[in-house]
Amino acid sequence: MQNRNLTLLLLLLLTPSTIGLSNETKSELIVLPETLELIGPKAKQQIAIYERASDGSIGKVLEQETYKVTIANPEIVQLQKHTLIPKKEGTTSLNIRTDDGRSLTSSIQVTALSETPKWSFRNDIENILTKLN
Repeated sequence: MQNRNLTLLLLLLLTPSTIGLSNETKSELIVLPETLELIGPKAKQQIAIYERASDGSIGKVLEQETYKVTIANPEIVQLQKHTLIPKKEGTTSLNIRTDDGRSLTSSIQVTALSETPKWSFRNDIENILTKLN
């Protein structure tokens, strides 16, 4: 009887899928922020690539070695590490492909690059005066 219980325990531990705890869970890729808009000449946007589990929870950040990121039109947006930098107004897409074959495409919109930045006392002048003492 004891051997039978031990055998059953070993079977349960070695085959987690039999009790609904499969190690292979289907997950989809998501990029955050979900809306990629670069507005103005000083705009920059960092991105992070995550996995979303089948229950809707957001999982870990993917390791950089496990995926490749490309920009459809690098004349509009340049990618440096995980930062999007606008080059020209327009729309392009961010394409992500993982080593295991999953992929994601997200739209990037670049606008208002020709606008002159508005100066403000609080954001631009106050910092200089503070540093000067």
